[in-house]
Amino acid sequence: MADINEVKEKAKGAIENVAEITRGFAEKVADTAKFAAKSTKLTVDISAEKDGIRRAYSEIGKHYYETRKGEGDEILKGLCDKISLAKLNIEKLEAERSELKDLIRRAKEADIEIVLEEPDSGETEKPADSESEHKTEYRDQYRDHY
Repeated sequence: MADINEVKEKAKGAIENVAEITRGFAEKVADTAKFAAKSTKLTVDISAEKDGIRRAYSEIGKHYYETRKGEGDEILKGLCDKISLAKLNIEKLEAERSELKDLIRRAKEADIEIVLEEPDSGETEKPADSESEHKTEYRDQYRDHY
């Protein structure tokens, strides 16, 4: 029969072997976590740089629009026209919102209930491609304003 010391030595060797395997596994996991953290940090840094580029492009565009709206090639003129039309539309929408807020304020002061309904124009809803027709009509209507 095996002597107790031999059994102890074999068990000790097995435990040391398992401990070594466990340490190796833990080191690999730690290395993988370090690589993943570094990769994530690089991804965040890349995104920050790209965001900086987008902001710079935006500033370039804003500066160009403010200083040279009518100059440049047809593409730039078209983009400037698009911005001018959007600004006119924003003014119109803000005025409409202001009127609505004023109406609501006056109604509250007079304790009157307001029911907002869309006006019935008698027309059916236009297909999606009519949006560009509407923009063209709007642009033509306000061409002299920009």
